[in-house]
Amino acid sequence: MILWQMFSLSKRLNLASGSAEIQDRRKMSLTLIIALIQSLALAVNLPIKDNYNSFLVLILNTLLLIAGTFFLIWLSDINSTMGIGGYLAILMTSMVLYLPQDIMESIQKNSGISMWIITLLGIMGIVFLPILSQFFYRARYRIPVNKIGLQSRFKRYSYFEIMLNPAGGMPFMYVMSLISLPTYLFLFATIS
Repeated sequence: MILWQMFSLSKRLNLASGSAEIQDRRKMSLTLIIALIQSLALAVNLPIKDNYNSFLVLILNTLLLIAGTFFLIWLSDINSTMGIGGYLAILMTSMVLYLPQDIMESIQKNSGISMWIITLLGIMGIVFLPILSQFFYRARYRIPVNKIGLQSRFKRYSYFEIMLNPAGGMPFMYVMSLISLPTYLFLFATIS
């Protein structure tokens, strides 16, 4: 979904033109290609028992992962139509779900750090990270606007507001999507 939004903004590719059905077909084709690459790279690295046909297991795992991808696309479309949050609700849930596991793995790799320091940093992160994110989300630069002929007590409240970070977290999600795709391509190319 994120890559589709990025590609549809390109005027050279001209993906945003056409009817909604054609755009949806293009989006699903791109999703199928990316899901095929990612699922093959993941399925090849899964352990397979000796008494099963490895090619059949590879095909079944790949098809199951592709079906899961399209199931998540369907869920995100339902989220968008019902007004719950679109694909970002599913993406953020996944990111928050794996965050504690990633933190614990990092702590285990760097076991030389004291547990008190890690606990203190965790508490500070829980307390100050939401405050800091709201601070940056609400940060705006206000340029005063001088309107000619306006004689009102509200003149001093007239300004042009520019957000500090108008895109929010989207640039980070674009970067993560673009960075992960070559990794899967490399994994798939080295195994094939």
